[in-house]
Amino acid sequence: MNADVCLFLEGTYPYVAGGVSSWVHALLRDLSSLRFSLVYLGASEEMEREFQYPIPDNVVEFREVFLQGSVPPRGAGRAESSGPRTGTGCGASTGVSGTGTWAPSRSW
Repeated sequence: MNADVCLFLEGTYPYVAGGVSSWVHALLRDLSSLRFSLVYLGASEEMEREFQYPIPDNVVEFREVFLQGSVPPRGAGRAESSGPRTGTGCGASTGVSGTGTWAPSRSW
């Protein structure tokens, strides 16, 4: 399912409570007619991660991207493109390798 809005969240929602995370959670709840894709940008995969908020049903995609740690293999950088990118939400051919993606299985 395609998202209407993509949010890039650097070190905040859904793993940190308060501040920006509270605002993001309120936004997701209050704009329930829109479908969201979330990209969490974290420092390292080794950090402890536990959701501090229940993820609303209108979140259709969640990705984690860590900025320190493993380096993508040579040649795995940004792809050449002769046209628009397509795909689901903001996870569409970003050229950045994240550690995980989930679709809304609602198992949390």
